[in-house]
Amino acid sequence: MSRFLYRAAASSLAALLAAGCAPRTPQAPPSVLLVTIDTLRADRVGAYGARSGLTPAMDRLAERGWLFEDVVAAVPLTLPSHATILSGLDPYHHGVRNNGTYVLSPATPTLATLLKARGHQTGAFVAAVVLDRRYGLGRGFDTYDDRIIRVAEGRSVLESERSCDVVVENAIGWIRVQSGPFFAWVHIYEPHAPYAPPPDLATAGRSAYDAEVAAADRCLGRLADVAQAARPNRLVTAVISDHGEGLGEHGESTHGLFLYQSTLKVPMIISGAGIEAGRRTGGVTRAADLLPTLLGVLGIDAPGNLDGRNLGNETARREAYAESDYATGFGWAPLRSWRLGSLKFVDAPRVELYDLAADPGENTNLSESRPADVERLRGVLTAALATEVKGAERRAGAETAERLRSLGYVAAAPRRAEAATLLKDPKDAMPLLRRFEQAMEAEGRADLATSVLVLGELVQADPENL
Repeated sequence: MSRFLYRAAASSLAALLAAGCAPRTPQAPPSVLLVTIDTLRADRVGAYGARSGLTPAMDRLAERGWLFEDVVAAVPLTLPSHATILSGLDPYHHGVRNNGTYVLSPATPTLATLLKARGHQTGAFVAAVVLDRRYGLGRGFDTYDDRIIRVAEGRSVLESERSCDVVVENAIGWIRVQSGPFFAWVHIYEPHAPYAPPPDLATAGRSAYDAEVAAADRCLGRLADVAQAARPNRLVTAVISDHGEGLGEHGESTHGLFLYQSTLKVPMIISGAGIEAGRRTGGVTRAADLLPTLLGVLGIDAPGNLDGRNLGNETARREAYAESDYATGFGWAPLRSWRLGSLKFVDAPRVELYDLAADPGENTNLSESRPADVERLRGVLTAALATEVKGAERRAGAETAERLRSLGYVAAAPRRAEAATLLKDPKDAMPLLRRFEQAMEAEGRADLATSVLVLGELVQADPENL
């Protein structure tokens, strides 16, 4: 640069500074806080109509942000559902079909890998061993905190967990030392069974499940407040559940076996920088929609091959897929479902069809009276499953699988659709599952004699059970 041009540039810069027009440094992109609350039913959240007052923190986020009214979980099991949330893919495309025996492919982009590539510092803090790094969700995270004390024996080995107080404290410590934009994923295991709520929340007339919902919300509130203080006006917070809880509906006390709304309908809220307060989106939303929608809020283009859609650019879809292979671990039939508007089809040895608008509790099976709708939805489901990505699934090591099988958190190779109709329908197997759970509960309290007795009876009643 010539001496004349240099002096002219310096003079212009001095004039700008004198006029209060100093060059601006680009603003850092928003930080992202993703909180997944395990086993949270939408109908326990005030913003979704609950009057129990269990979720003031989540309700505040909804009031200030964007709520999705009808969100369908992909799987009523923790690991495959989180794989969908973090990848934007349905299970037949990401390949993780059950807890404990599948690993997410290293070739699958996730929210962590995408945001890390954009310069975010990334940290994950999980509360249960079912999300241990060995299952592939740790890619893209600078920190993956899965330091959970494993119970040595009994039913709770795979269900080893830590309280949300511990998880949130670790996440807060990490957030406070980050210097740039961050992405923090925090997994809260309450209200997953076995329920053990804090005594101050276990008030008279409140179920143990509801008390754990309140505990999870209290942890969420503290975490959200600290994260917002760390990035005032530069934070986007997303909250979603991986699945719900049966609580006795359709005979299911917990989750995993069936595909009813009690375990598939979950809350989803996005709040913070750039989000219109009080926004609500109706229609069917997939859990897979969270990733592209969140990226859209950040101004980032999502990968083009996702099952999820950016709902900031379009209205909610009318269709959603869900599945469960949990029953295959017992030698029973897997379940697949397709939702089209208010109609819901469940493919099982004895098929089911429900009109959720008229029958939200799914008490009246319409499959015999509406065979044309059954065939129409079966065709859509079959076409979707025909796009399954072969080779996407990766099985965990034989030692891990054998250990889980011995614990009762079983998982076997899924049966193909043509063989599934020959297997026991999970609806018919529910009494057997309840007895199995009683045996596992007896083992968990060291009553081995009762556990062995019940398991022996089950061998007689269901000799094909793995």
